[in-house]
Amino acid sequence: MNGYLYILSNISMPGLLKIGYTSRSPEERRRELSRLTGIPIDFEIEYEIYSTNIEAVEKDLHSKLSEYRFGKEFFKLELHIAIDVLRKTVEEYRLEEARTSGFNEIHDVYEAVEILGELKKKYPQMIRNEIKSVRVYQTRIRCYLEVMEEENIDEGRIVDQKIVRSDLAFIVGELPANPEDNDTLMFAPHNKVTENARIFIEDLDAYSIINCTDLFTEEATRKVNQDFQRNQN
Repeated sequence: MNGYLYILSNISMPGLLKIGYTSRSPEERRRELSRLTGIPIDFEIEYEIYSTNIEAVEKDLHSKLSEYRFGKEFFKLELHIAIDVLRKTVEEYRLEEARTSGFNEIHDVYEAVEILGELKKKYPQMIRNEIKSVRVYQTRIRCYLEVMEEENIDEGRIVDQKIVRSDLAFIVGELPANPEDNDTLMFAPHNKVTENARIFIEDLDAYSIINCTDLFTEEATRKVNQDFQRNQN
């Protein structure tokens, strides 16, 4: 069965990660778990990756992480370790699948890591309230910034979502002639998605962000621009 493997966290359970799979969207699974568990605070998707044979991948993954097990699908370990083991496990199955059946590894594979929490820590009170998720979303040949906004309608009885993916190659200006030549890209798809997430959080300054995205409020954007102009004088 094809689907998604995910890593969820919940601030009411510090240090614990829920690692599982779903044949539906990870967002739908996140909402379902948040409703069914009775935990007052919703789960957050920290990482997700598309894979074939998700039951076998999860079984293998849970075996590799057995020393960290804290319940059926909960594990007590650092997020970066969980992501690394999950990526490597999926890659093992992906290579075997490609060898035996030749599936399209360029278009059938993606992974994503959530960065909204880290951005809010770095830029407190500056991110627009409508934004509910910011992820680095990566395929074999592209690296995107994915932003999800929610709009409550009719006092919250209807919630519209808007998801926009922007190719991060535009940040460096001129694209290479060959779309698979990523050596000049700041957010190169051959990097780990976690590395590209780190670059976005740590290496892009606030002025770059207001010129590349619509993440900040109007007030924050104006202040960042004023500070930049002042420093130029």
